[in-house]
Amino acid sequence: MVSAASPSYAEITNSVLKEISTAHHTYRLLELADFDKGFPELLPQLTVSALTRDMFAERFHELLKYQDLIQTVVCQDNESGRIIGTIRYFIEPKFIRNAGSVLVPQI
Repeated sequence: MVSAASPSYAEITNSVLKEISTAHHTYRLLELADFDKGFPELLPQLTVSALTRDMFAERFHELLKYQDLIQTVVCQDNESGRIIGTIRYFIEPKFIRNAGSVLVPQI
């Protein structure tokens, strides 16, 4: 008997984000094109950042390798198309809790 593969965390995240999106704001996973939509402009609000396009692309592709453990979510303003918020969360696999996982948000 062959069972269907379980959905990935990225697929689950995208499904949930579509449900909470509104007419004014879209919540979704970070995309490479978000560099030009204002993502780098958010970072200095949190800490010192001088992110170049090359640095962004390199880190974006590196994080894709871990997309079932690390997710970067953005909030996009539907009128302007600009990224106006972001949050990253980690899925932390545990040995405790029956080898479950814990969601760890980071702003």
